[in-house]
Amino acid sequence: MDNAQLPLVSVIVPAYNSEAWIGECLDSVLAQTYLNWECVVVDDGSTDGTYAIAEGYAKQDSRFKCLRQENQGPSVARNTAVAHSQGDYVLPLDADDMIAPFYIEKAVSRMEERPDTTLVYGNVQVVGYENYLWQLPEYNYEDFIWGNTIIICSALFRRAEFDRCGGYDPAMRHGYEDWDFWLTLLNRDSVVYRIDEEVYFYRQHADSRSTYVDQNQQELLKQIYRKHEDIYSPFADQILYFGKEMRALQSRNKVLELEVARLRETRAYRIGKTLTGLFGWMKRK
Repeated sequence: MDNAQLPLVSVIVPAYNSEAWIGECLDSVLAQTYLNWECVVVDDGSTDGTYAIAEGYAKQDSRFKCLRQENQGPSVARNTAVAHSQGDYVLPLDADDMIAPFYIEKAVSRMEERPDTTLVYGNVQVVGYENYLWQLPEYNYEDFIWGNTIIICSALFRRAEFDRCGGYDPAMRHGYEDWDFWLTLLNRDSVVYRIDEEVYFYRQHADSRSTYVDQNQQELLKQIYRKHEDIYSPFADQILYFGKEMRALQSRNKVLELEVARLRETRAYRIGKTLTGLFGWMKRK
């Protein structure tokens, strides 16, 4: 097929203070072997030169489109980008990351050859603070609903499916917006395909692993479970059972901790500790 016959792919890029990386990100879109794409960049209230850099790409190539909004977070920025897009397919891409040149071509090919496919993603190469191949697991719905095994935001899906799902939820954040969207998009019978090659280059920053505390993770998980009650309610009995077992283990551990603490205060323990140290000293001599 010539370019005019290929389905249009909308690459959506939310960007916030990304002037150091957005050039590499947009260059990776320009390098695609698949030519019928548009790239909608939404500057989410940046205070640096992010918008100016993106605007420079738009002036050189009409396939780029740049928008600005007040800072509202990546979910709103993605929704804004899709609202201003025209593509048959949507591919999210974070402004500090990159995609392999063949990614769109291989993802669209799978979608067109197998129309029953709902989502296409692939393996990840981590770059930046650390560098290593992140080989994602084969998709399995039972594993996926208990933790986002797709991991990355960048997976190809149909625009019609985005409209059906209602877009990304602004209440979700810290990467949970992706998992929440995939949970809405997919069901047990959905066909999800993983390209067994590195298609996404995820930039890890020095503080990537400590962006939020456990308390926030627990709250976001609660939001996920409440919002998708239809998925998790069949597991209510198992959850209650394992919760009861965990509480019982915690109680037993507490009893053991108290018993150990009590033993450490006894005269016999102190004598034994002294003798152990003495024997160790004699052995070294």
